[in-house]
Amino acid sequence: MKVKSCRICGVPTGPHNVRHRTKLQYYICKRDEDMEDKGRRQTLKIEVLNQYGGKCVCCGTAIMEFLSIDHINGDGYIDRRLRDGDHIWNQIKRNNYPDTFRILCFNCHMAKTHYGYCPHDMLNNRRLRKQLLPTVFKDAQQEN
Repeated sequence: MKVKSCRICGVPTGPHNVRHRTKLQYYICKRDEDMEDKGRRQTLKIEVLNQYGGKCVCCGTAIMEFLSIDHINGDGYIDRRLRDGDHIWNQIKRNNYPDTFRILCFNCHMAKTHYGYCPHDMLNNRRLRKQLLPTVFKDAQQEN
């Protein structure tokens, strides 16, 4: 019996760590296949981020590792159920980059998710700052 080797790393592949791709006619070990998939996802993420401007709409951060997709309408939980395991980057590209998404950095995304506003919005908006700051300080004094 001929031993098959991974086309990337050359390691002999046994039945426990081989992925045979019938249409492409090659063998690849699970570790290398996972690395290929990660590269494809990262390329797709960069493509989607560039379509939406490539930076956080709130604070302007453009570091790709910090950026994420935000559902503008706040309906991400519904979207995740309907997606049925498909990755969000694939869904956005397939749907022709709908305007129901935007780019936020992780900090802005978490602040908007948990507090309903981003601190950058508060600092940039004078009216909002006057409304929110007194309540924040009152709540902090009542805890002490």
